Amino acid sequence: MNNMDISHQKQLKDFLQTLTFELNGLSAKDHRDYVFQIFDKEDDVGGFRDHDREVHTRLPLECSKQRIFKLLRAKLLQHKWGDVATILHGIAMLSWKKYNNNPNSEIMWRIGSDVLHHHPLGFNNHELLDTHRRTMGLYFETIDQTHVLLEYVFSLILKQDFEKAEEELKYYQSIDKGIRYKDRRRKNIAFWAKIIEGYLGLIEYALWKIMVTKEDTNFSTQQDMFDITTDNNEKNNETLAELATSHFRKILSEPGTWDIFVLKHAEILLYYNDVEQLKDDLCSYSVTNKDNPNAHKYLYRYLKNYESDRDVSQLITLLKRLHVISPADPEMLDLHRYLFDKWSNDFQSSEFRKEPGSYVDLLESFEVLLCMLDHACWIDDIRPWRALDSSLKAIQDKLENEVFLDLISKIWTLSERCRWWLPFHFNLTQARKTLLLNDSEMIMAKLNVASLFTSPDSDFCKVLRES
Repeated sequence: MNNMDISHQKQLKDFLQTLTFELNGLSAKDHRDYVFQIFDKEDDVGGFRDHDREVHTRLPLECSKQRIFKLLRAKLLQHKWGDVATILHGIAMLSWKKYNNNPNSEIMWRIGSDVLHHHPLGFNNHELLDTHRRTMGLYFETIDQTHVLLEYVFSLILKQDFEKAEEELKYYQSIDKGIRYKDRRRKNIAFWAKIIEGYLGLIEYALWKIMVTKEDTNFSTQQDMFDITTDNNEKNNETLAELATSHFRKILSEPGTWDIFVLKHAEILLYYNDVEQLKDDLCSYSVTNKDNPNAHKYLYRYLKNYESDRDVSQLITLLKRLHVISPADPEMLDLHRYLFDKWSNDFQSSEFRKEPGSYVDLLESFEVLLCMLDHACWIDDIRPWRALDSSLKAIQDKLENEVFLDLISKIWTLSERCRWWLPFHFNLTQARKTLLLNDSEMIMAKLNVASLFTSPDSDFCKVLRES
């Protein structure tokens, strides 16, 4: 180990020792236990029961390594933040270097950050937070330094120090110029660049929200969420809104899950009634992120709520894309209704009824509902059962009995749900659970559906009917 490594290790130890002493000073709020009482007397690492400074110099590393991390995990689960700080200090004092400490640097950083975020003294100690970030950057060059910076910025945002967070983010490309892993550093910057843009937009959004909340008491927000002051007098709310949306717009057309940024971007544009721009941005996000259900849901909700002359066929197309990704999504109730209403309107034409594919939309509308009910989360929800019951009644009134029974067969038998819906939905256990809901509408809906799909004399129907 060269002199530079020794110097860096000493700085880390000194910091962790300071952290341990400062955090452990708040014994009443930390509810500290005797740190090493977790081990039995017969344990081969019984030295943990002794004074921690003696332990860290005396224990063989390979013998104690697994036990140390077991103890560390236990203290984290118990929220014993002072104990965790003490153990981290002990880990730093061990000679991990000669045993290849690659995984332990990540542990030191992440757990150290957790301690500072959650400990009553750590969260409000800006100096400790900053020292932790600088120490991780100085000693652990193998850690992605931009990730370290983002965690630090997140802590600043939690403390509502938005201006400091913005200042840190703007200079992220210049951090740790002396780092030895230049090629990987460049890759890391490229990887995090989009997220940095999103965070910058989020900070500008927070500052904008503070200003418009003060100016507009009718604006739909919780006042106590932003009970802070800002010295940023050079920017008005329009400027902050433009800065935020410019950052957000840079990433909306890029692949990635940017949902939190999309929602804030939409809120700003809706506040200024810039609905056309919002539509373009949501379309772009939907096209770029085809596998993200929310990308389609955000666009659908915009078209549904803000397009007065909306094209129903466009909504159906959009919801069909969502159906492929998320068939149990609540928006599928809307897709069923659009498809069923479309078929009902077309069915009024005698020419339409003669066409070979006249029942395609109808069958598809039922398949959407059945796919929802394939998922356990909808078993006790009245909405899909009500929709299924009312739709079956509606087509029974429209169609001849033979045609109606043929459609029921296609819906029930050809989909092969007859093989597994009986034990899934229509069994005695589910019948009793339905009765316990004490919802007469749910009972009638399930009874009507089960009577058509199975038999009116089934045990499931008998139990519900007797109620």
